[in-house]
Amino acid sequence: MEKIIAYCGIICSECDVYKATINNDDDLRLALVKRYTTKDKTPKIEDFNCKGCFHIKDEGCKIRQCATKKEVANCAKCENYECDEIIKHFKHSPESKSVLDEIHYK
Repeated sequence: MEKIIAYCGIICSECDVYKATINNDDDLRLALVKRYTTKDKTPKIEDFNCKGCFHIKDEGCKIRQCATKKEVANCAKCENYECDEIIKHFKHSPESKSVLDEIHYK
């Protein structure tokens, strides 16, 4: 599978939610429900559908909004790389920083 990197540095092609969607894999979705169920929250199988932010119109994602407005492939290609918004994202997804740093500093 081709490596697909989201605006924020998440590698979509390695994400189980993306894989479950692309392959229409309900067994994987059920595994994701189990993985992400907590005492306070039980996700539904239909919560695990994503084709990546390049294929959806998630108007709630500030990173996607900014990157599409600036017409950059991802945040690493932005002149303001490491803005406040992407730094907030890195706190929740430190592996995204490694991915984007590799692209940015290449």
